[in-house]
Amino acid sequence: LNVLFSKEMYFKVRKVTMRFFFILGILLSSLISCSTLNNKRSLASIALKPNEEVLRSWETNSGEKRLLIHESIASKAKILKLRKVDLENNIHTIILESEATTELYGKSHFNEPWLPEYNDEPRDYLYKYSLKNRQKFKIKITNEDDWPCKANWIKVPFRRIDPRRKLLSLKTHDDLPFYSLYALPKNFKKSKNYPIVVMLYGGTSTYNQEVESGHYMDEYTPNFLLENGFVVLFASFRGKKWLGNTYRESGIGMMHSNGVRDIVTALDSLKKIVKFDSGKINVIGHSRGGHMAAILATRLKSISSQYKVSKTLVSSGVLNPVDGYYNFFEPMSSYNQIEGENLDFIDDDWTGGALCFRPENRFDDLKWERIKEIERKYFEKELNENYKKGKPICNTKAYFNQSPYHHADNLQGEMLILVGDNEEGSLHPKGAFQFQSKAGRDRVQVKVHQYGHGGFYKNDNGGLDFWFSTLVDFFDVYH
Repeated sequence: LNVLFSKEMYFKVRKVTMRFFFILGILLSSLISCSTLNNKRSLASIALKPNEEVLRSWETNSGEKRLLIHESIASKAKILKLRKVDLENNIHTIILESEATTELYGKSHFNEPWLPEYNDEPRDYLYKYSLKNRQKFKIKITNEDDWPCKANWIKVPFRRIDPRRKLLSLKTHDDLPFYSLYALPKNFKKSKNYPIVVMLYGGTSTYNQEVESGHYMDEYTPNFLLENGFVVLFASFRGKKWLGNTYRESGIGMMHSNGVRDIVTALDSLKKIVKFDSGKINVIGHSRGGHMAAILATRLKSISSQYKVSKTLVSSGVLNPVDGYYNFFEPMSSYNQIEGENLDFIDDDWTGGALCFRPENRFDDLKWERIKEIERKYFEKELNENYKKGKPICNTKAYFNQSPYHHADNLQGEMLILVGDNEEGSLHPKGAFQFQSKAGRDRVQVKVHQYGHGGFYKNDNGGLDFWFSTLVDFFDVYH
C-alpha cells in the first residue's frame, strides 16, 4: 500500500508541479517580452529591407555599430543612409543622400559609391561628384564616433584637365542646379564676333574639364574647332544621370522642352561673356546627343525666338522614335530582336514608358495583340528596375514630342546626318532618308558610312579623316 500510495502521490505531485512551472513560465515569458519589447523592435529594425544593400559596416571606438546603406528606389536612383546602432541596440538612421544628391556642407553632390576606376582600392572611401562641375570628392570611412558629420571631403585631382574649358554654373528655368562648359579660341578678343558650335554628348554622361584621351567627341573635335576660331559650348541637357536623379527624371520624355531650355539657358549665360551671332548657332551631337541636336533644330523655334540654328550635324541620332520603335525600316539581326520580333524598345530615360500606339493600317489584330503582350512584359520589367514604383507603363506623347521627324516642318537651317551602314532599329539609315524626304533634300544631307555607331577613333581605317573632312566641308572651316 505504501508503495502504491507513494506512486500515486508521485504522479499527482508531478502533475501539479508541471502545471505550476508551465504557468510560471508563461508569466515569466510575458514579463520578459514586456521588458524587452522595445529592444526587440530595435533589433528587428537592423534587419535589411529587400531593397537595401550594406556598402560597409564598422564599429566605433566605443563599440557602437555603423552601417552605410544604399536603399534602392530604382536601379538608377538610390538613397544613401547611415544607420547607427548604440550599445543598447537602439537604432538611429540618417539620410545622407536623397534622390542621388546630397546637400552636406551646403554643397550638392551626385553620389556614386566606389567608382569603377577605383575598384582596386580597399573599400575605405566614398566618392561623390559635384553637380556644379563633376569634380570628384572622396571621404575616408573611419571609426570616429561622429562620422561623417565632421569629416572633410577631399578633392580627387582630375587626371587630364583641359584648362581652356571654363565653367558656367547654371540654374534651370525650374530652379535646378546644373552646369555647362565653354572654351575660347586662341588670341580671343572680347570685341570680336565669333562663330559658335554647341556640342552635345551622347549617352547619359556629360562633358567636364577632364578630357577622355583619344575620344573624337571629347578631345579631337573640340580641339579642331578651337584651333579654327570657333567658340565651343559643351552643353548639358536634361536627362543626364551624372547631374543627379532629379535632373535625370525631369528630362524623361521632356527633351523637347526641358532639354532645349537647358541649352538656351547656357547660351544666355555665354552671351554675357562672348560675342556670337544668335541667328547662326551651329550644333554637333552624337548618339543621344545627335537625337538632342535634331530636336534642338526642330523645336528651338517653339522655345526661344532669340536664337536660331544655322547648321546641325547629327551623328547616329534617333530621328523617328515612333517608326523606329516598331522598326518599320528593315528587319534587325536576331541579336537585337526582342522575342523574335523587330521591336526596338530601347528606353534609357528617353521616354520612361511604352509607346502604346497602334499605327494605322500596319498590323492585323493577331499581330497587334502579340506586340502589346511583348511591350507590356518588357516595360513592366524596365520600369520596375529603373524607376520609382507606380510609374504608368505608357508614355505615348513622349515619343511624338521627341520625334524630330514629326516636327521636321519646323527645321531651322541645314542638317547633315551621318549614319553607319550597319546600324539597326531606330538608328537605321532608312530613318535618316525618311527625315530627309520630309524636310527636303535641299536642306538635309545624308551620308552613310562604314564606321558604325560613331567609330571615328582610328586613322588606320580612315575614320578620323572622314570625320574631319566632313567638319571642314559642312561648317566651311577654311572659307
